[in-house]
Amino acid sequence: MNTRFLLMALVLLAATLMACNPAAGDGAPSRTAALDGTEWQLVTLNEQAPLEGTAITATFAQGQVAGSSGCNSYFGSYTLRGSALQFQGLGGTEMACLDPEGVMDQEQTFLRTLGEVASYHLADDQLILQDAQGNGVLLFAPVEPVPDAALEGTTWALTTFVDGDVAASLISGTAITLLLEDGTARGSAGCNDYGGEYTLQPGILEIPEIDITEQLCLEPVGIMEQEAQYIAILKSVTTFELDGNQLFLGTDGGRGLVFVAQAPPTSTQASPEPPAEQAAQEALIRYFSLLSNGQYSEAVELYGGDYDTLTEWNPDIDPSDHAGLLERGCMMNGLQCLVVHEILATGQINEDSYRFTVQFENPDGTLFVRGPCCGATEEEMPSQSDFVFTVVRQNEGFAVQELPVYVP
Repeated sequence: MNTRFLLMALVLLAATLMACNPAAGDGAPSRTAALDGTEWQLVTLNEQAPLEGTAITATFAQGQVAGSSGCNSYFGSYTLRGSALQFQGLGGTEMACLDPEGVMDQEQTFLRTLGEVASYHLADDQLILQDAQGNGVLLFAPVEPVPDAALEGTTWALTTFVDGDVAASLISGTAITLLLEDGTARGSAGCNDYGGEYTLQPGILEIPEIDITEQLCLEPVGIMEQEAQYIAILKSVTTFELDGNQLFLGTDGGRGLVFVAQAPPTSTQASPEPPAEQAAQEALIRYFSLLSNGQYSEAVELYGGDYDTLTEWNPDIDPSDHAGLLERGCMMNGLQCLVVHEILATGQINEDSYRFTVQFENPDGTLFVRGPCCGATEEEMPSQSDFVFTVVRQNEGFAVQELPVYVP
């Protein structure tokens, strides 16, 4: 996936084809030594910088050129006569990239411009390719050497999803990581943390079973779908390719994941804590998710209110059995232990307390609405879908102060 392995393979393939077809040239010896063995990255295309998040490169070797054109990999041959430079037989892969917007148009412009190059010159460690009128249309700088990263013990950050011929970047504002260490793969899937054992052989990596936490994240839109896509691909991975600071994991079905190595933190760096409001909101969402999934012992850790009502309702349960009280409340006492559908509003009470207006979701995905009860009319007891909950900082985290919505 745009790695040096692939580029050199394309170079060697093109060289082999030319060797098998010497008539492709004019019979005169080609002078290529001035560029042979050099690697470059595009700085400007028609005096415009490449789109952010894209890299266009050129590697020259044995009369052949190959590189990344921003989405796909390309290859061809070239001839030099003095300062005259021409590229022939340019071709490449046919992947469609969706992000960033305009990347495919940029790629076509680059390849068309490369095919129109007529001369070159080197100045101040830069490679300038010129058209027939002498205009500098492509400006390259040398590729800086990339330090090798170890497969295991390195934190890898996902950059690209690959599905057949389509590549897509992550949703803006999300981050997905992978760490392979001591036989365990773990990291963040964007919202939840995950982990599982892996097996490793030369060129082969498998992580067949993955456990993941069950937090619900509402923003940005699509984060949960992206997380599910990542975990599904990761569980199907069979091969890996490592090149410098890039890692490609592939499946037998043509799907893949492209990672880049994260720089290790210095001794003075500490993991940033999420903003208090965000941490309070995440505690609220996780609290209801745990209750909905029947994980009552874990939910106890995120509940900071009292158990007086549940103890009164359930005199047969030990008052100290908080998990048992929550379970009875959800299963028999009428507490609506549903997942959060949407947080409508947030208000800060003080630096350690927040108030959230929340809507909930029924198991079938519809909005939960509490209607009139106990013989009351709609006018006497209007239906309600918005509920207020308080979240307060306690110890090292946040805890919800109220039990779930009650329906008799």
